[in-house]
Amino acid sequence: MRMHKFYIYIILVFLALMPRVSASRQELRLPVVPATLCAPHERAAYVVEHFWDNMCFADTALSHNREWMEQNFVNFLSVMPHASAEAVDSAFANLLHRAGTNEGAIAVVYELAEQYLNEWQSPMYNQDFFISFLSAATTEPSLSALYGDRSRYLLEVAQKNRPGNIATDFAFVQADGSEHTLHQWLKRPTLLVLYSADCDHCRKVIEQLKQHAALAAA
Repeated sequence: MRMHKFYIYIILVFLALMPRVSASRQELRLPVVPATLCAPHERAAYVVEHFWDNMCFADTALSHNREWMEQNFVNFLSVMPHASAEAVDSAFANLLHRAGTNEGAIAVVYELAEQYLNEWQSPMYNQDFFISFLSAATTEPSLSALYGDRSRYLLEVAQKNRPGNIATDFAFVQADGSEHTLHQWLKRPTLLVLYSADCDHCRKVIEQLKQHAALAAA
């Protein structure tokens, strides 16, 4: 009899935990797009802006689960290329506002954003989206104490040397010991390559540039 009671107790515990376990393996339920939105960019905008509506960040079993959050964060990012810049800004602001009430959850979100959007090896590397994320992070009050300084610093760095902008000036010393600044030294269109001396990938890129016909002609 005692053994039967023991088995029954185990089964009851398993049944009590089963909804949470199974839920942790599922992806977040996507928002239902209104039928009135027909254009692809409108539908994408609605999805990214409401992507986290069904997420309860107070549920630490999910919001602190990096694997679960990572899969949903990747799904979230995959829709962004189809939405407008304004929708992306709104989507990141909504995510950070909702997650910001939970310190552990925001730590996971912040780490994922840096990994997927700011590391060039990432297949989803995107400085425009990372700037949007950081802009939202600098204006979200709940993040100011823990991530305010870091967000402002990373945003300043990310906004430097954007395509179409003038390169940030800096000082350097030539091999002959003469000192210059970039803006003083450049007198004609110049391809500037910044690389690490021990970077094998960088050396391969430089060799490819040397063999580029248009660059050689210039």
